[in-house]
Amino acid sequence: PTWHLQALLRVIGAEGVEPNTRIIDHEGSRIHVTSVGELQDVAIDGNTLRVQLAYPAGEDTVLMVSNILLPERVLVDGIEAPRSSQWESGQAAWVWQQRIVPVRVPMRGPTALVEIQLAP
Repeated sequence: PTWHLQALLRVIGAEGVEPNTRIIDHEGSRIHVTSVGELQDVAIDGNTLRVQLAYPAGEDTVLMVSNILLPERVLVDGIEAPRSSQWESGQAAWVWQQRIVPVRVPMRGPTALVEIQLAP
């Protein structure tokens, strides 16, 4: 997943920034949550992974979640993000690739909430 994250960071212009990773256990597996933003809170409630992250307002960042099956849906600040490999500045989007889910997070304020509804 590291090379994948480095490529994504180049896309958003954050190459060379050191990412932060949190690992949480869920139903016998370990889910890795990584971002260049500050991971303020990472938790699972039922089948929903919730990540509160901080990053400068007005910029885009990437959240990468690995070791999960295809999510049911992804929300950024309560709005469903489209599944798309075509990412546009200022627009939330996500894609799933072999148990890795990168999410583009446009920061509308100093923090954002990303909710990933995991497959049962």
